Amino acid sequence: MFNRYTRKFGTAVALSAVILSATSAFSGPAVFAAEGAAVVGTPYQANGTYDRTVPHLLINQAYGGGLKTATDTYASHGFIELYNPTDTDINLAGWTLQYADRDSGDTGPTKAWEKLELSGEIKAHSSFLIVGKATGATSPTLNLSGKADLTWDHWINNKGFKVALIQGTDLITDVNPFDTDGNGTKAAGYVDMVGTATNDGGDMDGYETGYVATGISKKKAIRRIDLADTDINNADFEQIDYSSASAATIAEMGPRSSADGAWGQLEVVTPPSITTQSLPDAVIGVPYSATIAASGGTTPYTFSADGLPQGLSIDPATGVISGTASGSEEAAVTIQVSDASSPALTDSHVYTLRVAASAYQDQISVTQIGTYSVGVTDPDGGVAEIVKYNKDNGKFYLVNGSSDPASLDIVSLAVGDGSSLNHLVKEHTINVEELADTDGFEYGDLTSVDINTNNKRVYLSVQEKDPTKNGRILALDYDGNLMAAYEAGVQPDMIKSTPDGKYVLTANEGEPREGIDPKGSVTILDTAAGTVTNAEFDNEAIIDDNVHIRGASDPDTGIITGSGTKADALYDLEPEYIALSGDALTAYVSLQENNAIATLDLKTKQFTAVNGLGLKDLSLPRNSLDLLKDGQIKLENVPFFGVYMPDGIASYTVDGHTYVVSANEGDATDWPGRTNAGKISSVKSSLDPDSAAAQLVNSTTTYDGVEVMTDMGTDSLYMFGGRSFSIWDASTMAQTYDSGNDFEKITAERIPDFFNSGHDKTAMDDRSSKKGPEPEDVKVGQVGERSVAFVGLERIGGVMMYDVTDPANATFLNYTNSRVFTPKNNLNTDTGPEGIEFIPADISPTGQPLLLVAYEVSGTVAVFQLNVSKLSLDKASLSLTAGSAAGKLTATVVPAAGSSSDVTWASSNTSVAKVDNTGKVTPVGTGTAVIKAVSADKYATASATVTVAAAAGGVIVGSDSGSGSDSSSTGNEESNNGEEAVSEGTVKTNTSDGTSYTTFELPSGKDADGSPQALLSADLVNKALEDLNKAGAGNKQLVIHAEVSEGGSILLAEDAVALLADLTGVESVSLETNLGTIALEADAWKSLLSSIGSDGKGSITLKLTSEAGTGSLAGQKVVHFHLLIDGKEVNNVQGGIVVGLPYQLAQGANFLAVVPYAVLPDGSSAAMILGIYDEESGQVVFRVDSLDAGFAAKYNDAAFSDTNNSFASNAITYLAARGIIGGVGGGQFAPGANLTRGDFVLMLSRIAGVQPGEFTGSSFNDVKADAYYAQAVEWASSLGIVTGTGNGAFEPTAEVTREQLVTMLVRFLGLLGYELQPVDEPISFADADSISGYAADSVAAAQQAGLVSGRPTAGGDGVAFAPQASATRAETAKLLALLLLELTN
Repeated sequence: MFNRYTRKFGTAVALSAVILSATSAFSGPAVFAAEGAAVVGTPYQANGTYDRTVPHLLINQAYGGGLKTATDTYASHGFIELYNPTDTDINLAGWTLQYADRDSGDTGPTKAWEKLELSGEIKAHSSFLIVGKATGATSPTLNLSGKADLTWDHWINNKGFKVALIQGTDLITDVNPFDTDGNGTKAAGYVDMVGTATNDGGDMDGYETGYVATGISKKKAIRRIDLADTDINNADFEQIDYSSASAATIAEMGPRSSADGAWGQLEVVTPPSITTQSLPDAVIGVPYSATIAASGGTTPYTFSADGLPQGLSIDPATGVISGTASGSEEAAVTIQVSDASSPALTDSHVYTLRVAASAYQDQISVTQIGTYSVGVTDPDGGVAEIVKYNKDNGKFYLVNGSSDPASLDIVSLAVGDGSSLNHLVKEHTINVEELADTDGFEYGDLTSVDINTNNKRVYLSVQEKDPTKNGRILALDYDGNLMAAYEAGVQPDMIKSTPDGKYVLTANEGEPREGIDPKGSVTILDTAAGTVTNAEFDNEAIIDDNVHIRGASDPDTGIITGSGTKADALYDLEPEYIALSGDALTAYVSLQENNAIATLDLKTKQFTAVNGLGLKDLSLPRNSLDLLKDGQIKLENVPFFGVYMPDGIASYTVDGHTYVVSANEGDATDWPGRTNAGKISSVKSSLDPDSAAAQLVNSTTTYDGVEVMTDMGTDSLYMFGGRSFSIWDASTMAQTYDSGNDFEKITAERIPDFFNSGHDKTAMDDRSSKKGPEPEDVKVGQVGERSVAFVGLERIGGVMMYDVTDPANATFLNYTNSRVFTPKNNLNTDTGPEGIEFIPADISPTGQPLLLVAYEVSGTVAVFQLNVSKLSLDKASLSLTAGSAAGKLTATVVPAAGSSSDVTWASSNTSVAKVDNTGKVTPVGTGTAVIKAVSADKYATASATVTVAAAAGGVIVGSDSGSGSDSSSTGNEESNNGEEAVSEGTVKTNTSDGTSYTTFELPSGKDADGSPQALLSADLVNKALEDLNKAGAGNKQLVIHAEVSEGGSILLAEDAVALLADLTGVESVSLETNLGTIALEADAWKSLLSSIGSDGKGSITLKLTSEAGTGSLAGQKVVHFHLLIDGKEVNNVQGGIVVGLPYQLAQGANFLAVVPYAVLPDGSSAAMILGIYDEESGQVVFRVDSLDAGFAAKYNDAAFSDTNNSFASNAITYLAARGIIGGVGGGQFAPGANLTRGDFVLMLSRIAGVQPGEFTGSSFNDVKADAYYAQAVEWASSLGIVTGTGNGAFEPTAEVTREQLVTMLVRFLGLLGYELQPVDEPISFADADSISGYAADSVAAAQQAGLVSGRPTAGGDGVAFAPQASATRAETAKLLALLLLELTN
């Protein structure tokens, strides 16, 4: 059960214990600067790993003249030269040079380390010269007087020494800081080191891998070879003899100072450059992929990213950003590319990456369960074009027009139960060329296939080799034997038979070839009579003015520049595709190039209308599109028009009205001597200069490469296709719906790296300037009670699925794409979808709806299964007698994921038989009725025919004229018809420490509608009152518990509520179920009671419903709590509500990573960061002010590889799960890295729930408005949490100090109205005087509240706070976790 939070905050105690079990408090070394970034000039990766290949400061040259004055030396001073190979000027404040030698001799241990604190700046690619004591040389070859950047009053030995460069000021204690323990561990802040013996031999006890064995002397220095750093001193250094050095040698090899400027870049190397201009938006819960491209420099590149949204990471080798984002945000992402040169050259770019909930969440699950390959690919298509399924033999028939010879493949649809992917095998190949080439006919092309199970025929359309001659219809039996051949029109394309087999139709394109333009027509084969009629477009009166009829082409250029007349329609109209009305008396024919649909009456065999489809206004927001091939996803509005030009069409009927659905591909005329396709660059000069299109394109070359039509006039620009699907009223061809820019938006979300790619090319944006995704074919299938449209995208691939049950309000259901885009231009995958075949559940081999998709480029067929609910009845028919006993139908439901097992029942004729919500069928009068059961998601139906005979003696009982329909709903369980909610139950009261705990246990019954309900009656409350009176405790906590099923409720009856309202001392009331719990504290309980009517009477109900989570919450249950007073829902209760959600924690899982989410009505979700998991009750517990959202719980374990041994490990898990802090990439957190001021303020803003866009601009001169932390800094500034560092600056990239961090934190808590409570005795910090005045009170308050502690002083006899020390990521994580714990409490 739910742990009573008003008695014991179990999880808070547990969390506190886990977080505080660390051995280290708020402390750590200062090694790293920004969150996830190493200090520039140090050899460390962002995660803190030592890496000598990271560009860093070097000890380049060293010389010593001895420990006393010596006239026989050859340099005026001992010296150490540093070099900066990076591109950044580096301030040396906080750095030290540390040195050790021997008093005498050239062997044995050295003395203790001594240090020189550095100051000044070492410029990029420049030296910094440190000059020691004068040697006393009388005639120095190398005179360094006045050349030093920094002087050190210290002798530098000529008998060997070791020198180390440290980013830090602590004195080294290890003999060899390069390897302190024999395992390669570096001393804190280690950067570089050299150990050298003398020129005459000896040894040295500190060095990198091997000391310089033949080293220094009064004559000779040691110098790094070509600035190389392999971490092997004896390989990296060589001697320089200054006793005999020429002026030229000294100029080239001698030590340099900053005054000498940049050097060391021996050749001009072009650094790498990031060429990707922008990142596509990410969608919560949808796999993301975007590639960062770079050029220049030396390959291979190494990529890194900072600021990526949680769930995304970058591949260092490929630059591919991938993963699944889990929450809404607008992130500033810094991408860096480093090349392979030494030192590496880099480039970086800051991107805005937006993450939001998708408007296109998949509503149904679709999986691929079968695949078939012809074995041949062709980038031009034509391999596997059209596929049809034969329900009689369970096989599909596939057109393979590009094989030699052209064939029809027959393949068994052997997909088992649909639970796995099946590789299908061809059973038979029909040589179509051989069948066609008879009676003087010469085969040209196999274009389409159709199957008619009424007359058991397979029909093929075949074109003649001579494109001006008539084609053929071949009629085959199921085995591929030729039964008959019929003449068709010129260039028959699609073939379609009526369901009864009476007519077979072909769409005869009649395209202009070889200088001849044949008539376009539709062939109508009357199979019974064996006669053929060609319907032509010879009636100008039926052609409306919107039909696009092409005019003459220029004899020189072949370009069509104007329109033709209706008289030209006889030859210009090109039938493409055929769909039939529901009664199969009318055919609808797409005329793609003419942007029209024709209506054909099959009785009269005459066209009755040719309707133009109009234009798509591309200036409307819903019709924005990407029309530039620029490597970006950029949907924009332009003052152009799209011309729909549908290829495939389908039809369906809603309430007796027919609609036509079109896939708006677009198609250019492109024949020798005749074309209507051009580029904007070639037509813009002819535009009306006053037109909006001209004003846009004539002022820029941006759109010059966009393909447009040349024959639509000069008033605007017209593009091929609509990049959409549309629904048209078949009676007028008026548009009812268009999908706008959905297809580009969805593919941009799902596969941004390959957005608008071609079917044979994988390059992003390849098709944007032409027809985009190119919708090719469309089918409409009946899935249960719903009509679903399936639209294939020819270019990028995949199938879009929409619910079109309501033609005016089609809704997105699913996008499935089985294409594999790698390697580049991969054809051995499902690419180029051409034909689609829908198989309804009742004839499917798996019992689920299936979709066959034929891919003409890859030569494959994919079988997809719609994983919707399955429903069956135990009887297909039922015979009853009027007035006699009822019959029973039992439904078996296998619900789809996220759906319930509820069933709705209906009778087609209630004057014959009625059905109730349990499937009980009551006979009423004689006749026949169909009883239909429908699943809860309406994707599955089953029916049974009920026949009612007259009662004995011919008396018809209850007979009624006319017919009606009724329906009701029930779960899949047997119902107790009419049973009221049971009022029995038990009550138990215990008393402890002056508080009585009363628990009501209620059994579940049914309400008046048959829904599950548990009732708290006045009788049970009275019994509890008796027990409470006996206990005599002043405080009371009530728990009302019941086990309920989905949609069930707990009802507190009116009289029971009245009794509870009179009860005094109530601290809390919990309504507790197995699906979830709400707890009302005293104020909330009183507020709820005050909502009851003025008469003080009213019932209280808690009803629980649930749904499947989507996006990032896919696989989780979203629970809704409906709190009602007298049946009216109450969402807001003053005083707040505590919610508990059951969550099953996996064995070994970390409970700190369980996070509750609120799911808003628009489907978006947000983590509730103050929620916690209660291990005792197994529930996630959190407080809410409103119940208008749904709630879910999810496990978010970041699983960093470098935090297991960190003192803050559990705190990091806790925060990362809630999106407060993230990793640094590569699955690492870098707990020891330091944190910047900007990053810390960003974390506070996440805790505060600051939403993108709430704060804009910048109050500080060093915070750019587009910086990823800018909004957080502005928020903190507006509330006084931060005030800046002076002179209008904030210093966002500076390391946040301990005193700054604590001050910001205490101010933040104060704004929340939270006062820190002392739990520890005050500490007198040894360095209290170093704590800034503005921070003193905050540090004291945080210390006494137990949030921070000090560090032992050097002698161990005191505690220091170290106010100026930098805060590490681990320390910050621990502190913030404790803060959240306090806020949760």
